[in-house]
Amino acid sequence: MNRKVLLGLAVIAGAYWFSSKLLLPKPSLDFYPLLPCAFCTNNLIEERKVWSNADYIVMAPHQPLVPGHLLLVPRIHTNQLNPSTGNNFLTAESKILETYSQTFGEQKFGGIVKIQKIGLAAGQTVPHYHIHYYPRMKNSSHLGFQLWYAWDSLFGRPLTSTRLVEYIQVWKSYFSIV
Repeated sequence: MNRKVLLGLAVIAGAYWFSSKLLLPKPSLDFYPLLPCAFCTNNLIEERKVWSNADYIVMAPHQPLVPGHLLLVPRIHTNQLNPSTGNNFLTAESKILETYSQTFGEQKFGGIVKIQKIGLAAGQTVPHYHIHYYPRMKNSSHLGFQLWYAWDSLFGRPLTSTRLVEYIQVWKSYFSIV
């Protein structure tokens, strides 16, 4: 196996081990339903909205890992995807992909990484169904993305409110063009 791959895997494994030893333990599964939904209680979905349709909102996270990191969130609080809103979900996801392609250019844009965590054991911190979207450029290293994701999950900081507003405005403008 390539030395870079082995080193990357060792760093990721070490980061996860390190985080499990130093960070506070997660609440038990019995407590999870009692956690308030940060999206609903603070009206964050509307504040961070970049684009929306009847059932889903594309919003900015508080801590974007890469330029274009976005969340797809149902308007109504739920812990699962509603089959009756499937067409609107596909429309919203298509809009995200089309916006990435237009924003980054078809010569650079290579695809997306979708991450969905379900349950505390998986690291879900907001009990509201949502999917993270990360644009990936052609010829970019997937291992590099994994290392960055692990590092930022441990040590990343949210954007200041001013920077977050700027981030939201920029992505609103990109969605309005497409």
